[in-house]
Amino acid sequence: MMGKPLVFASMVTILSALAALPVACGGSDTTIGGDAPDATGGTDGPVNGNDGASGTDTGSGNDGATGGDSAVPDGGRRRDAGNDSGGNDAAGNDGGPTDAAVDAPLYDGGPLNGCTPGNYTDRTNGGQVQRTITFPVGVPGNFTYSVPCMRIKAGQTVQFDGNFANHPLTPGGGTVPTPMTLTNSGLTQQFTFPTGGTYGYHCGVHATMVGSIEVVN
Repeated sequence: MMGKPLVFASMVTILSALAALPVACGGSDTTIGGDAPDATGGTDGPVNGNDGASGTDTGSGNDGATGGDSAVPDGGRRRDAGNDSGGNDAAGNDGGPTDAAVDAPLYDGGPLNGCTPGNYTDRTNGGQVQRTITFPVGVPGNFTYSVPCMRIKAGQTVQFDGNFANHPLTPGGGTVPTPMTLTNSGLTQQFTFPTGGTYGYHCGVHATMVGSIEVVN
């Protein structure tokens, strides 16, 4: 039998050999999950990828942007309001609140729905009859509004007369917010414009039926 001193010496030899083996330091892993803080002072993200130089996972979808949107194509009638204050942008999630689908458009004063600053029909004087737009005018395939480009004063009312079921009146383009609302039933509708601006509208069915209301103070 092996004596106790010999057994003890053997155990000491084994422990010494184990102590001489290299010990794995904390570091970044490449599998799902997180590990202890690594040499750079950060931790892995909840999915995959190595830690970046700053200690944060570079593959988790976080971007370094501040939420600046790219411009929204608008056919030359609108321009984007500019950079958002923060939120989800095309590059990923930057930790801010969710952006609106489209920034509130700002009308740039250019042509709108076939109306230019010089071709609005002045209806700032007279009664309600002078500020009434009838539709459709013309023949199928070339329908229009009777006064597609009308200028009025702030506080005045424009009246639309026609079959809204066949020609749904749809606000679109120009100054926002607009007092006009989608109207797809009835034969007459009035809208009062309390503030200056240029307010576009069109038929929801016929592409040739477009116009805008210019409101001056």
